[in-house]
Amino acid sequence: QNLEEQRSTILGLLQKGKDLSKEPKAPEFLREDVRSLEATWNDCYGSATNNLRKLKDTQKVWENYKVQKTVMIKLLDDAEVELRKIVPKHNHKAIQSDLKINKDMRDNIKRATDDLMIKMTELSATLATVASKEQQDEFA
Repeated sequence: QNLEEQRSTILGLLQKGKDLSKEPKAPEFLREDVRSLEATWNDCYGSATNNLRKLKDTQKVWENYKVQKTVMIKLLDDAEVELRKIVPKHNHKAIQSDLKINKDMRDNIKRATDDLMIKMTELSATLATVASKEQQDEFA
């Protein structure tokens, strides 16, 4: 943002330098200095905008990672609550029905966690390409 605020000023100064270098009495070094300053500015500006884009992309990946992690933790917590509800009963039909319900729930949870694990693995791989060593250790 600060770079964008200074951009018009810098471009204006570069243009003034170009205009001055076209004057017949302008020293030769002025043209070369203006060219050099313009090249340096273009390199710096391009590098800064590229780094900003990378940071924003990394931020999106981290946010997605955190959301997926939260969803997975909630699924695990819900499964734990459901498991605590299971109380042995003496009614054979009720036990059989509870077992089927719990099996179906386990299958649904397994499917959901498998899908989330795949997403988390993909996110982790994506993060590994852009994260620092310390950050990589955090989600490894």
